[in-house]
Amino acid sequence: ELASAVSYARSKGILVVAASGNNPDGISAPACISGVIAVGGVDSSNNIASFSGRGDMIDIVAPSINLLSTWNDGRYVTKTGTSMATHLVSGGIVLIKSAHPDYTIDQTENFLFSTAKDLGITGKDTTYGYGMLNLSNLTIKATNNCNECPIGYTLSKDTQVGNCRYINCTTLNNWQSSIICSGTIPPPLQSVCGDGI
Repeated sequence: ELASAVSYARSKGILVVAASGNNPDGISAPACISGVIAVGGVDSSNNIASFSGRGDMIDIVAPSINLLSTWNDGRYVTKTGTSMATHLVSGGIVLIKSAHPDYTIDQTENFLFSTAKDLGITGKDTTYGYGMLNLSNLTIKATNNCNECPIGYTLSKDTQVGNCRYINCTTLNNWQSSIICSGTIPPPLQSVCGDGI
C-alpha cells in the first residue's frame, strides 16, 4: 500500500521525503520504498551519526543531532534522530521549488542531489547517499544572489576587497558558509559558494 501511495504522489508531482530510521543495520519504511527520498543523519563534524540508517536506498544526509525543533504547546525542544534531518531536506526542496516552480520532480531531485556536499566514498554510497544537504550551495544556485545570507543564516561578516565581496554567514548551530562573489559592485555578481550547510 505504501509503494502505491508513493507512486501516486509522484504521478501528481509530489516528492516524498522520509527518515532512513535510527538503526544503522538498514533503512526503515517508508524510506526504503523506491521513489522516496531517504534521509540519513550526520553530526556537527559531518560524520555519519551512529544511529543513521544505511543501505542502497539512502539518498542524502543532513544534520540530525541536538537540533532545535517545535514541540507541543508552542515550545521548542532539542531533539536527535534522522527525523530531524528529514525536515531540513524537505525545506531544501521548498527552496528549489520556490526558485524553479516549473521543475519536474526529477529535475528537483537532481538539483537537490547535485548540490549536496559529497562525503565518504566519491559519488553515491550506502552511508551518505549523494552527500550532505548543502543549503548554502543550493540557495545560491537557486537564487544566484550574493547580496544576503541564505535562509536560516545570519550575516556575521561582510568584507569587500577590491572587486571581491566576502560574506560569512552563520547558522544557529554555528555552521558557517563563506560565500565569495566576484564582479563589479553593485550587482550583478557571479557567485561561488563555500562548504557548509
